[in-house]
Amino acid sequence: MTQRGALQRSLIISQRMTSPSVTLDIGMMSIYCSSWFSSRFLRVIDGLDCPSTVHNLLRFHRSKRTPNTSSIPLQLIDYDQVAKITTFSNLKSQKYNLAYKNITVVDRQSFVDYCNITVNLYGNKIWVIVTASASVVDEWIQATLIRGGAFHCLRKLVVALSVDPSAHTLQLCVGHRCLIFQLSQADKVPLSLRIFLLDRACKLTGFFNTDHRPKLLSSKHRLEMIIDPKDIGYIDADFDNCSMEEMIEKCLGYKVDLREEIKTSDWSVQNLSNDQVLYACVEVHCAFLVGRNLGVWLLGCP
Repeated sequence: MTQRGALQRSLIISQRMTSPSVTLDIGMMSIYCSSWFSSRFLRVIDGLDCPSTVHNLLRFHRSKRTPNTSSIPLQLIDYDQVAKITTFSNLKSQKYNLAYKNITVVDRQSFVDYCNITVNLYGNKIWVIVTASASVVDEWIQATLIRGGAFHCLRKLVVALSVDPSAHTLQLCVGHRCLIFQLSQADKVPLSLRIFLLDRACKLTGFFNTDHRPKLLSSKHRLEMIIDPKDIGYIDADFDNCSMEEMIEKCLGYKVDLREEIKTSDWSVQNLSNDQVLYACVEVHCAFLVGRNLGVWLLGCP
C-alpha cells in the first residue's frame, strides 16, 4: 500500500501522552487520539449545531490501546475547518479589532507547470496555486480530500467556487489553500476534478454564482456540477441587496475592494497578473469563510 493510499484510508493522530486513547469511528475512517484531543473534538462537534443524524455517524468508545510514543505525530485534519462554527446571529454581534493591512502578494514563485503564490489577507496567509496542468490539479484535489477527510466523510466539506465571466479559469478554495485552474490553457482536466465537482459530500458555495454551473458546462472542457453551488447572497436576509464587499465586511469584518475592471479583464492569458490572483483569492477564500461560518451543509444541500 502506498503512503498516499494509507493516508486516505485512515487518519491517525498520535500524541506523546500517557492518557488513555479514544477511537472515533467516522464512517469508514478512524481517528486514534488522546483523551485531551477527543474532548476538544467533542466540544467542536457540539459547537457545530449539527442535526442528530450527524451525531449518529459518530460512535465514540474507549480503547485500551495507547498511542505509540515513538511514532511521529501526523496532523492530517485541516484545523482551518476544525474551528467552532457560530451562527450568523452570533457572528454579527462579535466585535472586530482589526489593524487593516494591505491585501498583497507576499511571494510568487514560478515553476514549469504551476505558479505558487502566497497572499496576505489582513495578516492571514493564503497559499494559491495557479496552473493549467492536470497533474497539479489532481495533486491539489487529493491533498484537499486527505486534509479534510473527516469533514468529507460527514458530508460537510465546504468548498468555495468561482468562475471568471468567460469561464477561462475555475477558482476553488478550502481553508487557506486556493486553486486557480486555467481552463482555457489546459490540455485536459483530471478525472479527480470531475468527480470532485459531482461529489455531494462537497458543499459548494460562493458569491453570486447562479450562472457558474452553465458557464462550466459550456467551457472548453465541459465541466459538470450535480447541483448549483449555494449562493451566499440568499442565505441570510441581512444580505439582501448587498454587494460582495458588503457581505464580506458584514460577516468577516474585512474591507475589500473587488474592482469590476479586474473581474472583466482577460483571464485567458498564460500569466495572470497579481491583481487577478488577488481578486480570485480574496473572493473564494472569503466565500469559504462565510460559507463555513454559516454552515452551508445544513441549508438543504442534497
